[in-house]
Amino acid sequence: GDGDGDGEYKSVNELGENDLLVLRAAALAGLAASLVENPHRLEQARATYLEVLKMRITMHGGETHPGVAEVYNGIALINYNEQKLAQAMQMYKMAYAIEIALFPSVAHPQTALSLNGMASVYDSRGDDEEAFEMYSSALEMLWQSVRFRHPLTAAVENNLAIFLLNKRGSYAEAISHFKLAADAREGIFGFRHVLVGESHRGLALAYEKLKDKKNSEKSYMRAKVSLEKCGAANVEESLANVCCKLGTINFLRQEAMQALENFKRAIDLNEKLDKTLGHPRLETAAAHNNAALVCKKTNKRDHALEHYTKAKDILMELMAGNVDKVHSETELREDIAVTCTNLAKLYEHENLPEQARENYLLAQEMYIANNNQDHRQLASNDRYQKLVTTLQHLNKVLGLDEEKSMDEKGEEERVGDETRSESGEGETIAEEHQVIDKIVKEIVDEEVDHAQIPNEQEEVDDIMEADDEVDPIKEVAHKEMEEVAQEECKEEV
Repeated sequence: GDGDGDGEYKSVNELGENDLLVLRAAALAGLAASLVENPHRLEQARATYLEVLKMRITMHGGETHPGVAEVYNGIALINYNEQKLAQAMQMYKMAYAIEIALFPSVAHPQTALSLNGMASVYDSRGDDEEAFEMYSSALEMLWQSVRFRHPLTAAVENNLAIFLLNKRGSYAEAISHFKLAADAREGIFGFRHVLVGESHRGLALAYEKLKDKKNSEKSYMRAKVSLEKCGAANVEESLANVCCKLGTINFLRQEAMQALENFKRAIDLNEKLDKTLGHPRLETAAAHNNAALVCKKTNKRDHALEHYTKAKDILMELMAGNVDKVHSETELREDIAVTCTNLAKLYEHENLPEQARENYLLAQEMYIANNNQDHRQLASNDRYQKLVTTLQHLNKVLGLDEEKSMDEKGEEERVGDETRSESGEGETIAEEHQVIDKIVKEIVDEEVDHAQIPNEQEEVDDIMEADDEVDPIKEVAHKEMEEVAQEECKEEV
C-alpha cells in the first residue's frame, strides 16, 4: 500500500530493502489502528503512528502521500478519543490538505474519511451547522466514489443519522439514514455483526421518539440478536442498553417474566463492564432498580430488597468516589433519594420500621441538599412531602418524641449545607467535562444521558429508562471508517 510500483507481484526472495520497509510500515500502521481501540493503549498507538510517519516521509520524500495522510487521520483519532478536540481538528485538517493536493478533482474515500473526522469534532464542540455540512459533504463524496453498499458510506450514513437524531430532533430523516446504514451493513457483513446491531439500535430509538412502539420494539429486537450473535468484544454497554429498553417495553405490557429476564441480562452485562472499568456506573444501578420494581410487583420482595440495596450501594459509591464524570451530583442525589424511598417502603411492608426510617432519612437528606434548604421548593415537591409525612408516622411508631425529631432535622440541614458546599466544586468540574461531549467513546455516549425516572402519580419506584442518546454508535462508526479507509489506502495506492 505504501509503494509506487507497477502492481506486479513479487516473491519473498525478490523483495528488496525498500519493499521490506513498505511492508513494515503497513504492518505497524495496522498495529497502531488496533491499539487505538483500547483506551489504555492510546500512547502506544501514538508512538507507533509516529514511527510509521517517519518511515513514510523518508520513503516518499515528503508528506504528500496517502500513507502520510492515513497516519495523520490515525493520530487525529487518538486525540479525539482523549477529548483533545483542537489537536484532533488540526491533524484532520493536515490529512485533508494532503488528500486535496493528491485528488483535487476526484471524490476520494480517504478524503471523505477526513471530512467525517472534522464533522465529528465540530459535532462534539456543538458547531452544528459546520458538522452537518461536513457530514453531508463526506456522504456525497462517498456516493460518487464507492456508492451505497460500502462500509464507509454506511458509516457516514449512520453518523449523519445520529446527528439528526440527537442534535436536530429530525427523527424521520434520521430513520431514513439509519435504514440505509443498516441495510448496507447487513449486505456487507451479514446480520450477525456489531455494526448492524448498532444501526438497528439507533433506528429503534428514532422510532421510539416518534412514538412508533411497534417498529421501535422490532428494531430493538433485531439489535439484540445482532449484538448477541456477533461474537465481538466490548458490546456489553450497547447490549445492556437494548436489554433495558426491551425490559421497559415488557414491563409496560405487564410481561413480568420477560421484563425481569431482560433487566437481569442488563445487570450481568453492566457488572461485567464495571469490572473491566474498575468502578460501577449509574446504568448498573438503574438496571438493579428496574429489576427490583419487577420483583416488587410480582411479590418477590426479598429479591426486590436485594436489588434495591445493590442499587443504593452503587449510587452511594458513585457519590463518594466521584468516578462518574457524566452525571452531576444533583442527579446522583435525586437517584439516591428515589432508591432509598423505594427501599424504605419495602422495609415498611416487611414491618421493619427502623430500617425504613434510616432510608427515609437519607432520602430526606438528599432532597434537602438538592433544594439548597429552600423550604418553598421543598414544599412544592410532592415526593418530599410524602416522605416527611411517612417519617412523622414512623417516629410515632418507634416512640420518638417530636423534640428529638426536630433535633435530627437540624442535623440533616447541617449535613445538607456541607453536602451542598462540597457539591459546588463537583458541579464546576462536571461543567468543565460537559464542555467536551463524549466522542468516539468515550462517546458515551451521550452524551451518555442520565437514566431518566418517569413520574407516576401513586408510586415513587418507576422504570429507570436506558440512555436515550446514541453516541456509542458514532464511536463504532468512526472507528470503522478509520479501519476501512486504511485498507482502501493500502489497496489503491
